Amino acid sequence: MSTARVKSYEDGINVNINKSPTDLSGSSDESLVQLIAEFRSEEALALILGRYRERIYRTALKVTNNHNDAEDVVQEVSLTIYRKAHSFRTDSRFSTWLYRLVTNEAISRLRKIKRERTVSLDDFMPRFEDDGHHAERPVVDWSQEVEKKVAGKEIQSIIEKAMQQLSPIDRTVVVLSEIEELTNPEIGKVLGLSVLAVKGRLHRARMFLRAKLAVQLGYQAE
Repeated sequence: MSTARVKSYEDGINVNINKSPTDLSGSSDESLVQLIAEFRSEEALALILGRYRERIYRTALKVTNNHNDAEDVVQEVSLTIYRKAHSFRTDSRFSTWLYRLVTNEAISRLRKIKRERTVSLDDFMPRFEDDGHHAERPVVDWSQEVEKKVAGKEIQSIIEKAMQQLSPIDRTVVVLSEIEELTNPEIGKVLGLSVLAVKGRLHRARMFLRAKLAVQLGYQAE
């Protein structure tokens, strides 16, 4: 078996490890992170980024809604993986740790950059009279009519604009649930929220997006 030579970025020390490029290509994510942490393996880092760069960019873009910001997130997360690989807990899933790095960086950028004013989602929740009837904003089943009203791209545009009005954390919850298809417990681990908090944020965000879409489709007044 050949011996790969791995160069450290920080101190220039070369370390020999008993792994060849072919061997590393079949390594698990967790094993690669350990190699980065212990040996500063460039090869392991390159493999990790090769596997996840597209996902990192996609998630960052959905949260920030800005291509330049998304690219910056990719670069920062790449550096963070290298610098903080030692903080990865081997009893955890790598994907959870990675999503935490991505969302933390994306949310941080949103909070630093002046964005469109966020709204109170409580204003878009259904309200009921004492007898149980809707007081306002009744839930209308217009889903079957959507395709007759506007094209798919137009609907997507409406939703994306509405997403920008969500707070960074609510927007991230929606992205992780709807785009990345994480479960509520997984989202909770990534964002440090209880499952109940995730469910609440997700429900209110969905009601808000549904209401904004209904307004644009003419089913509900602003």
